[in-house]
Amino acid sequence: MNDYENHAWYCVLNGNRLGPMPWQTLRDRARRGELRHDDLVWAAPFQAAWRPAASVEGLFEEEPAPAARPPLPEAPAAGRPPESPREEHLPRATAPGSRRAFLHVWRRMVQTLFQPFDLARWFSIGFCAWIAQIGGGLPNLQGFVDVEALKRQVEAGTATLSTLAAMLFNTLANTPWLTVAMLVSTVAGLLVAVLFCWLRARGSLMFLHRIHHPHATIREAWQAAGVGALPLFWWRLGLAVLGWFALLAIGFGAAFSLGLGLVRSGNWTGLLAAITLPWALVWGGSLVFLLLVWSTLKSLGFHFMEPYLYRDRRGVWAAWGRVWALCRDYPLEVLRFYALLTIFLLAAGAALMVFMLCSCCLGLLLLLIPVVGAVVMLPLLWLHRGFGAAFLDFGE
Repeated sequence: MNDYENHAWYCVLNGNRLGPMPWQTLRDRARRGELRHDDLVWAAPFQAAWRPAASVEGLFEEEPAPAARPPLPEAPAAGRPPESPREEHLPRATAPGSRRAFLHVWRRMVQTLFQPFDLARWFSIGFCAWIAQIGGGLPNLQGFVDVEALKRQVEAGTATLSTLAAMLFNTLANTPWLTVAMLVSTVAGLLVAVLFCWLRARGSLMFLHRIHHPHATIREAWQAAGVGALPLFWWRLGLAVLGWFALLAIGFGAAFSLGLGLVRSGNWTGLLAAITLPWALVWGGSLVFLLLVWSTLKSLGFHFMEPYLYRDRRGVWAAWGRVWALCRDYPLEVLRFYALLTIFLLAAGAALMVFMLCSCCLGLLLLLIPVVGAVVMLPLLWLHRGFGAAFLDFGE
C-alpha cells in the first residue's frame, strides 16, 4: 500500500466536502457505510482531481470496479484540495418517482429493522425518532377559575363581557399569588416549549441520519445533526411564532367584531345577530387561508426541505430554493407523492386502530409511554420520515 497514512484526506458525502481527516478516519467512514464506493475522495498524491473512493487501494475490504462519475474538476493549487462538486451541479438523471421511492424506503426499513432483528439497534433508532417528536402540553389552569359558574351563566344567556372581566378581576384580587404563579408558569412553559422545539429540530436530523446510516450510534447521529439543527430550529420557531401571531390576530379580530354587538345589546342575542355572511366570509376565509399556508409550509418543510438541509448542509433558505425548484419542475410528481402519502397515513391509522382493539386498548397506554411509543411505532415513523428523503434521492 502507498503512503496514504501520511497525508490528509478529504471526501464528499451527500454533496458536502469533509476534511481534512487522517487515513484511519476515512477508513472508519468506509467501514461504517458512510463512505460509498462511488463517493469522491482526495489527497495530495492525486494532484489532478478527485477520485472515486473505490479506486483507492486498501480503503474498502472488497474492491469493486470504480463507478462512473461526472467530469471532475481540474487540479488544485499545491497542497490544497480541488473544489468539490456540489449536488445541485450534477445532472438530474430522472424525474422523482413516488412509487419507487416508497418501495425503496419500505425495503430499507425491512432490511434494517427485521433482517436480522436487532433489538438494541431498534431501540437506538427509536430513541432518535422519539427526540424528533418530543414535546409537552400547556399547563392546565382551569382549577383557578369557577368554570361551572361561568358555564351556568352562558347557558342562561346572562354572561357578558363585563361578567367575564369581573370574574377575572375577582379571581386575581382574591388570590394575589395567582398572578405571580401564572407569570412564572407562563415563562417556564415558554422556555420548555422552546427547548422542546430545539430538541425536535435536532432529533429530526438525527432520525434522518439513522435512516441513511442505521449502524451509526446515537452520539454519531447527534454530532451529524449539529450542522443543520440550529438553522432548522430558528425556522421552525419563526414559523410557529408567525403562525400563532396570525391566528391570534384573526381570533381577536373576529371576537372584537362579535363583542361590539354583545356590548350594544347586553346579551347573547346581539352576538348572534353579528354573525352574518360577510363576517363568515372575511374571518372564516382568513382562517382557512392561514391554516392552508401554515400546513403547506410545515408539510413541504418536513418532507423535502429538511432532507435537503441534512444532505446539502447549506442552510434553510438554500434548501427551500431546491424545494421550490422541485415543485416548479415536477408539480405532478409532488402531487402523486402526497396522494401516496395520504393513502399510507390512512393505512397506518387503520393499523393502529386494529392494534389498539386487539390489545384491548392497552396498546394506547403503551403508545403514551415516552420513548416506548416511538419504539413500538418505529416502522411507521421510519416510512413517514424516510419517504420524502427517498423521493428526493430517486430524482437525482
